[in-house]
Amino acid sequence: MLWLFLFAALAIFGPDRTPVSVTVLIGLGLFQMIEPKVPFLTTTLGIVVSFAVKLVLWYVLMGWTDGIASSYYFVILLPVISAATSAGLVGLAAGTVVACAAYLSYLQFIPKGSYVAPDEWPVLILR
Repeated sequence: MLWLFLFAALAIFGPDRTPVSVTVLIGLGLFQMIEPKVPFLTTTLGIVVSFAVKLVLWYVLMGWTDGIASSYYFVILLPVISAATSAGLVGLAAGTVVACAAYLSYLQFIPKGSYVAPDEWPVLILR
């Protein structure tokens, strides 16, 4: 229930309250709530599927809310932490690498003629 409140608060008070953002945030909260109740999602394949679903929802949220400059970058911690708690150190390492690659993939969507200023690279790396 805590997850639903967290994502509801993000949907209500977050920086972007468009219907798509609100829907994705509520979807993440609901998925997080029902995940422990679905036996398949406790298997190895289920853990991978769960990680993928959360990562895709995060990717849609990021893409809808300004890509690499989105204020919702921290939501990527949800699938990574879930992978770490479900699959241990291997899940943490694999989840982190995949999540970082997904985040950095938004660099390809920067419009031609635009660039990331050198003084913004430290912020990008910390995200």
